[in-house]
Amino acid sequence: MLLRKHFASRLTSYFSNPSIIGITSPLPFPFKNEVAYRRKIQQLYDQSSSQTTTQQWFTPVELFKPFYSIALANCIAQHTCDYDRLRIIELGPGTGRNARAILDHLADFHPELYNKKLVEFVALDTSAHLLETARKTVTERVPGHVHDHDHSHLFLGVHGELCADENPTDLDGISKLEKILQDNVADLSDSTPLATLNIVVALELLDNLGHDKIRIRNSRKKRRRDAVPTSELQLETLRGKYAFDQYFLSPIIKTTTIPNSPPQLIESSVKLTDPVLSAFVSDPNILKSLLSKSDAGNIVGEGDMEAVVGSNKSGGDHIESEGGVFFVPTVAFELIRRIKSAIDRNNDLPHHPNKTKKDGVGYIFADFDFLPDRIIPGYNSPVVTDMDLVDHSDYKNLNLDADYLFPTDFNLLRTILQTEGGRGGKKRHTRVEKQGAFLGRFLDESVIQKTNCTSGFEIFGAKKWNPLLMDFSNCSVVTSLLHGNELVVKEQLED
Repeated sequence: MLLRKHFASRLTSYFSNPSIIGITSPLPFPFKNEVAYRRKIQQLYDQSSSQTTTQQWFTPVELFKPFYSIALANCIAQHTCDYDRLRIIELGPGTGRNARAILDHLADFHPELYNKKLVEFVALDTSAHLLETARKTVTERVPGHVHDHDHSHLFLGVHGELCADENPTDLDGISKLEKILQDNVADLSDSTPLATLNIVVALELLDNLGHDKIRIRNSRKKRRRDAVPTSELQLETLRGKYAFDQYFLSPIIKTTTIPNSPPQLIESSVKLTDPVLSAFVSDPNILKSLLSKSDAGNIVGEGDMEAVVGSNKSGGDHIESEGGVFFVPTVAFELIRRIKSAIDRNNDLPHHPNKTKKDGVGYIFADFDFLPDRIIPGYNSPVVTDMDLVDHSDYKNLNLDADYLFPTDFNLLRTILQTEGGRGGKKRHTRVEKQGAFLGRFLDESVIQKTNCTSGFEIFGAKKWNPLLMDFSNCSVVTSLLHGNELVVKEQLED
């Protein structure tokens, strides 16, 4: 079993508990100072732990509502002018409060987009319970409230799992997304065929998507001491000289039985044959990015390629590789690759002669770019944390429900999006920035002033402490969007 399937099964168990509390009311901005803000957050966690046995994690979009969602809505609005229809696809919508806030803000402050374009909001989640909660949140009317909008006709909930299996099940979320994208193809009898912009939003989702582990192995007889190849010519020479199934190893999980002990899962490295992993490392830009992170000289050597898995006396699994070890985001890669293929198929089909614009796709991904205190070896290795907030070094045989969190290499993700994201007939702009910078870019100055802490002085260039801009310093955002006419960012303070 590939590691991405193993991680997926463990995370499915972890998230099977439907007890998601969330934050029902916005934080009482402004706070006096950072200490007061931290104290409030701790109170929220204490209240959560008293109501459920499941460890709750409050994400930035939830803590900073509605402002985070307003920034997302403004970002989306800037890149939709040249399209007839807008489809927002949120992966892992949770309770649906982000979806509701985005649609409310588009309706209130971007009516030229909300009213004149066909807007659709697709929410995909592995939990049927959360999807129903999201549907109620988005479609619920609030008579007399400033945001009493009827979004019921816009919302589509999709129950599915994001995986990258060769034999997909009925719950394969990527296949379901492909069908939705392909259903977009206009009937040739339609006199006004539409060009659709799809915006894929994933907030704190990448860290829980399935990852695989790969090894770059060396020969024990002779090691090359060449520098890591960087030019296209060097890469092509490397790709031609070393077959990928010899150059990379793909650890898998298998069951072994030890006398007088329960069955154990062990890790065994095999030649790389999985089509998704093969496509991942076959991309020259991704290959260059991976090799740049391995030690110079630890490139595959000439001569015999020996097996790297042996058995020690205890019956356990012992890895003997000198090459680089990487945990790579194969599910995210396959998701982006297949979305691009679906859009390309739409644009390649014969269309009505009046349809001169192509469909397009953009991405807004936000997640952790760094996780501290990782004890599992390997580049981008996960943090495995149980319900008691204890970290573990064993991701194979842990008999506890635990969260498996992977940091996101945003430079690698940018490379994937630039390579596999698709164009839709327009120039793609891909940008990585810290979460605070993203929020500062798409929020009006009046919101920043409202959320600044009240103590402190703005002198000598120093700024008052602001949770939106300064908390979650280990979070980044990547936007990969098609260039369009930039609307003026409209902003109003929420009541």
